[in-house]
Amino acid sequence: MVPPSVLQTGLDRLIAEPGVWLRGRRVGLVSNAAARGASAGPSATALELLAAACPAQLTTVLSPEHGPNAAVPAGVPVDDHPPAAADPAGRRHYSLYQAGRRRPSPAMLSAVDLLLLDLQDVGVRYYTYLSTMLECLAACAAAGIPLMVLDRPNPLGGLIVEGPGVAPGMASFVGALDVPVRHGLTLGELARLAAARQGLAEETLEVVPLAGWTREMTWERIGRPWIPPSPAASSLNMVRLYPATCLGEGANLTVGRGTDAPFELIGAPWLDGEALAATLAETAPAADPPALAAGDALAAPAVFVPEEGDYAGQACAGVRLDAPPDGCSLAFGVRLLAAARQQAPDRFAWRRAAADGAGDTGPP
Repeated sequence: MVPPSVLQTGLDRLIAEPGVWLRGRRVGLVSNAAARGASAGPSATALELLAAACPAQLTTVLSPEHGPNAAVPAGVPVDDHPPAAADPAGRRHYSLYQAGRRRPSPAMLSAVDLLLLDLQDVGVRYYTYLSTMLECLAACAAAGIPLMVLDRPNPLGGLIVEGPGVAPGMASFVGALDVPVRHGLTLGELARLAAARQGLAEETLEVVPLAGWTREMTWERIGRPWIPPSPAASSLNMVRLYPATCLGEGANLTVGRGTDAPFELIGAPWLDGEALAATLAETAPAADPPALAAGDALAAPAVFVPEEGDYAGQACAGVRLDAPPDGCSLAFGVRLLAAARQQAPDRFAWRRAAADGAGDTGPP
């Protein structure tokens, strides 16, 4: 485990030397309450730290899906909050997750010389904070101001990469950049990749890189508490399972939204959980210990009642999953869906349309 004092996020580095990074520029901030400063326990948010370090420079605050407190359910539009009149410093507050609004407008950036972005990603392409970062990069390029990404660790580490990219014509708010499902990159690295692919001017993007993080470090080795960046990203087990179980949202299955273990549960009213767990055990590749070496999750039969989605309020049977330390493989997710389809081929169905930004696919 790395002591919190050794690991420094982009925010930690900026706050240590704000004059070096900000150089007197007026700044906007895209963030939420999950972006915290250095501490082994509860600590100040990015907004609080910046407001204290450079109160006269911070003019504008923007929030992504799930709102400034990272508490709004997936796919639910977020109002501007608080209104500018409610901020004693007179800062402007905007939501970047409303109908027809995903990108900062020129008016939102009118009092900004530099847009900061500090969001905790989960290391999976579906998660919408990657999409928000790309929208901000495009807005900054159009406005002629830099985007500065305050980098944070990829909680799944940076060694394992798996899954397909985005097929031509299939880009969406939950598939905005053509990278593997589990990409192994930080948001700062993804920003650099996107800027290079788009041929953006070098001055369009600035990244305050991590210090003390290496690619083999999953979250357990970082030495900081996990603060959910969205309602369903409630545990590290969820984050490890997410590359696999989020595939269930492409079918008529529930992933347990509204329960105590979203994305750790998967099932449907018409499934047999005992049989599903047995099938997954039977088809697991040979491994020692069983099921874990190949990136498979351990599956136990479960009955649960989701509070969101097609089966809200209905008893659903399925499995509860426990991921291996390095995360669950995408291949396991495919086997899981195949086992559900094999058990009930007359009931299993693919979803034909996906809502834009179904933070459904962004944890929730």
